[in-house]
Amino acid sequence: MMAAENHIRIRRGIFQGDCLSPIWFCLSLNPLSTLLEGSGRGFQLWQGGTIVTHLFYIDDLKIFASTRSHLMELLNITCDFSNSIRMELGTDKCAVLHVERGGVANSERLDLSMLINMKTLSEAEIYRYLGMSQNIGIDEADMKQSVCDVFYARLTKVLNSLLAGVNNTHAYNCWMMPVVVNTFGILRWTQTELNALDRKVRTIMMSHRMHHPRSSVMRLYLPRKHGGCGLLSVIAF
Repeated sequence: MMAAENHIRIRRGIFQGDCLSPIWFCLSLNPLSTLLEGSGRGFQLWQGGTIVTHLFYIDDLKIFASTRSHLMELLNITCDFSNSIRMELGTDKCAVLHVERGGVANSERLDLSMLINMKTLSEAEIYRYLGMSQNIGIDEADMKQSVCDVFYARLTKVLNSLLAGVNNTHAYNCWMMPVVVNTFGILRWTQTELNALDRKVRTIMMSHRMHHPRSSVMRLYLPRKHGGCGLLSVIAF
């Protein structure tokens, strides 16, 4: 047994890179979601419909409220909870968007007991939530172009590497495909757009001598155990 003086005492925070850290972090923040949900505040999507108080993903929090006073209540709950677990809020990344009658309304900053000073967004400004540029809505054309640019840049980087064939496939499926697949359900991709993206992938692979112009397209997406390359296709999703 180690001596007591050699024990590591974790007084604050979690270890970066540790496999259990994300689980610990989510467990520590779950009570905040319960508090917000039990506040009775939020925004009702339609008459008699569900009241939405917040969206939460790991450490990205978006709060909804129907009035300024309700928003202040939810923010105070968040601030009090953050102080209780000794977690600092990234106020430089926080902002408030006021929407009235379907349009963005200008408003002054929100001050919460001198702890939080949040700027308000104008109609021309955007913010990013889970990688998506948003304001009162999502500019789908710009977001699709941004997603495609990142996807093709990653594809080119992988093809320029010295990875073996099977590792190229793993990199494509695990590092590149999520860039597009994670937007499904948020961005409305048409079948024509997905077909064009799939063709562009094969074109880039041909330019890097990773795919022959006359080779079988079907074999490219067949599992490796069946004699294919094992690449995932966006069309299959």
